[in-house]
Amino acid sequence: MPQTLSRALRTRLLNSDQLTRCLEDAHWVTGMDAAFLAPDGTVLSAFPRKTSPNICTLIRSRLPSFPGCAVCRLVNGGKGQYSVDRSDCPAHLSRLTHEFRVDDQTVGLFVLWPYRDASVLPERCREAWTRLAREGASISWNEWRHAWEKVIVLDNRRAEATRRWIGFAVKEAMDELDSEPRIRAADKALPGLVHRVCAIVRDRHSEALRLSEIARSCGVTAEHMSRMFHQATGLRFRDYLREVRLNEACRLLMDEPIRITEVAERVGHSSLSRFNKAFKEYMGMTPGEWRRRSRRKGLDLSRGSG
Repeated sequence: MPQTLSRALRTRLLNSDQLTRCLEDAHWVTGMDAAFLAPDGTVLSAFPRKTSPNICTLIRSRLPSFPGCAVCRLVNGGKGQYSVDRSDCPAHLSRLTHEFRVDDQTVGLFVLWPYRDASVLPERCREAWTRLAREGASISWNEWRHAWEKVIVLDNRRAEATRRWIGFAVKEAMDELDSEPRIRAADKALPGLVHRVCAIVRDRHSEALRLSEIARSCGVTAEHMSRMFHQATGLRFRDYLREVRLNEACRLLMDEPIRITEVAERVGHSSLSRFNKAFKEYMGMTPGEWRRRSRRKGLDLSRGSG
């Protein structure tokens, strides 16, 4: 999946009820704060939007000079990026993460924080307080210990169960958004005009489709249709058309014993070289490589089932 489509799917997730519900449910079920991040670690959405005081806000409020981990920056309204390095937390806190993945690419990260691993001994609490005090934090021992004890504690079994729950919640959200193609022609949430365009593309993707011709058949201008389509889906029309065609190409390469030239023709490409270029940009490999790889996977699965 190319970066354009990855960004488009992220945009749809950010604008969706599914992601909002996923973040809210995660918070209320676990008691931890939840966030959705871009693959580079940039925080895109979080719940609660305004975090209640906790040990992270305590550290940042009493030691402004401390750079903090990404979680600390987030709860204080910062724009910093998330780090997977747990050693960046002076309070020995941890977080749970789950990747949003589509077509073997990370669309975003789902993060829950903070929690304290049950293996972290009480002595680490005083050790962390002493470290921060040496760096200039004006936090009393009683205040620190109270904040420390309020942090949710997870042993390995509970942490793993929570990770599995996150996986189920993320899958449910993705199942509603991730289909082939990612915009379902039957999606009633789409405006009628966009719904009609999607249906036309799905039914006639093998033809030389032009936005202007589709717009004319729908009784609107190409500019209006282009704007409506992008607002509703987060995708440009040509990106959606390409995605529909190449998803169908993948299906044909996998299921049909036909030449790659015929595959290209069936998905609206009269030029094999242009088809090969478009396919490689989309899948990261040539059609021939993708077919061989897919068939090897299928063979391995059949052997495993035997």
